[in-house]
Amino acid sequence: MKHSIITLATFACCVLVAAGCGSRHSDAFAELTPYTLSLHLKYEHIAPFQGDLAEVSMSDPNDPGNSLYGCIDREGREVVPCIYDRVYVHEGSVIAYPNTDDSDVPNQLFVYRDGEISRVPIPEGYKPWGGLYDGLCEVTGFDDEGDWSSGYVNDKGEVVIPCRYKSAGDFSEGLACVEDKDGSWYYINTQGQQVSRKYDWLGSGHEYSLQRGRARVRREVGDGWLYGFIDETGAEVVPCQYDEVGLYWSCGLAEVKRDGLYGLIDRDGNVVVPIEYKHMNICSLHLLAYSDGGGYMGLMHLEGLEPIGLPRYGDVEYIGDGFVRVGQNGKIGFVDGEDGHELVPPIYDRVYHPYGGYLRVLRGNMVGYIDREGREVLMLPDSGFLLNIYHSGFGVFVYRDKQGNIFLFGHDGERLDDNGLPTPTLAQTPGGRGRSGGGSGGGGIATPAPALPPMPSGGSGTSDPARRAEWEMRRSRAIDELTRLQIKLAADPNSAALKQQIRSQQNIINTCNEMIAIYQ
Repeated sequence: MKHSIITLATFACCVLVAAGCGSRHSDAFAELTPYTLSLHLKYEHIAPFQGDLAEVSMSDPNDPGNSLYGCIDREGREVVPCIYDRVYVHEGSVIAYPNTDDSDVPNQLFVYRDGEISRVPIPEGYKPWGGLYDGLCEVTGFDDEGDWSSGYVNDKGEVVIPCRYKSAGDFSEGLACVEDKDGSWYYINTQGQQVSRKYDWLGSGHEYSLQRGRARVRREVGDGWLYGFIDETGAEVVPCQYDEVGLYWSCGLAEVKRDGLYGLIDRDGNVVVPIEYKHMNICSLHLLAYSDGGGYMGLMHLEGLEPIGLPRYGDVEYIGDGFVRVGQNGKIGFVDGEDGHELVPPIYDRVYHPYGGYLRVLRGNMVGYIDREGREVLMLPDSGFLLNIYHSGFGVFVYRDKQGNIFLFGHDGERLDDNGLPTPTLAQTPGGRGRSGGGSGGGGIATPAPALPPMPSGGSGTSDPARRAEWEMRRSRAIDELTRLQIKLAADPNSAALKQQIRSQQNIINTCNEMIAIYQ
C-alpha cells in the first residue's frame, strides 16, 4: 500500500480549516501535528482520549488476524507498549490484560502522572481488574480461608481493603457496592467500612454506583423487587417503593415507575412530575421524553414541563454529546439536546456513539459523520459501519477501503493525506449510484455526492416551512462561500487546499438540497 502525509504547508492550511470548523469541541482532541497525523498510518485505531491517554491498536506481527493494544499520550508517545490483548483507560490509570492464555500471568496496572507512566507493583498472588477509582483498584486474590475473593489496592500497590468479598464494584464518590460471602449486598467506604444496610441483591456494575450523591438499591418484596435510593452516608433517603427507578441526572431528577406508569422525583423523593405517563425518561439535561399512551413519544422542556410539538417518534434516547436519538419507521434522526429542535429527520439506518461533537451514521451504502448542526461533513461509500471508518482522538476521520488503502479527513471533509489515490466515490463502488469525484493525488479531493434518502412518512416528513427556511439559509451561506473560494482558486489554480474546501462546500450544498426536499 502507498501511504504518505501531505506537505507541511498544505498540512498547516488543512489544520486551520479543521480547527475553524470544530473549535467548539477542540478541547476533546489532542493537538494535530505532522507527527501525530502520521500515527494514523502506524496504528489500526486511535481511540478518543480519556484525560491525557488514548488506547491504540496495531496488527500482531506474529498473528496478522489479531490486534495488540497499548496507549499513547497527547504528544503521540507510546507510553504503554502495544503488546497487550486489551487495555482500558480509567481516570489517569490503565489496566492491561496480557496477550496469553496462561491465567497465571497477571494483569498490569499503570498510573499516568505529570507526563510519566509507571507500573503499580501489585503484590504476588493478586490480580487487578479495573482502573483506579477514588484512588483504589479492585483486585482478586485468596482470602484467609483459601477462597478466591475481591478487595482493593491503592496506587502504590498496597492492599488497603483485604480480599474478603465474593464480588466488588468500582468506587464512585467514596462508596463501592460489594457482595458478602453470605450473598448479601451493601455499600462500603474507602476504609472498607460498611455504611448501608444489607440488601438481598444489588450488583457491582455502573448502575449501582453512587452518582451525584445517590445510589440505587432494591429489596425483595413478595415475588418481585422494589427500588429506592441511598445517599453518600448509606442512609435510605428514598424508600424502596418503586417498580423501576432511573439514575439521577445533574438536574437532580430521576425517572420512577409504579403500577405501570412513570413520573419524576427529586433527590429527596418528592414527586415533581405526576406518575401518570405510559413512558418517560430524561433524555438530556434540558429535555424529557414521554408517552401519553397514544403510541408515539414526544419531548418537553424539563424547565416548566412545556411540550415541544406533538408526540411523533417511535423512540427517544439521549446518546451523549448533546445528541438525542429519535426513531421513526425504522429510521433514525437527531434532536438537539438543549432546545429540542430537530437537527436531522429520521433518515439514517444506524448510528454510533458521538465523540467531540461528531456522530457516525449509516445511510444506505454511505457511511460517515454529521456534526452538531446536523450537517453531513463526510459521507463515503461503504457498508462496513463499525470496521472501516472511525474518528480518532486527534480529531481525524480515518477511512480504510476494501483494498486496505487509508484516507484521512479533517472536520470539514478535507483530505489530510496524499496517498496518490482519488477520494472514494459512489461511482467506484460496485452497484453504487452517483457521480464520479475525479481527481487524484494531493490536489484531487472528491467528496462524494450523498444519495437522496427516502422520504420519512409522518411526523418529520410533513411540510415544515421554518425548517425548510433554515436549510435554505444554510445553502445560501454555502453558495456564497463556494463563490468566494472559486474566485480565489482562479487566482491560484494549483492550490490543493482551495480545491478541498470547494469540494467540502459542494458537499454542504448537496446535504442542504436533500433537507429542503424533505421539508417542502
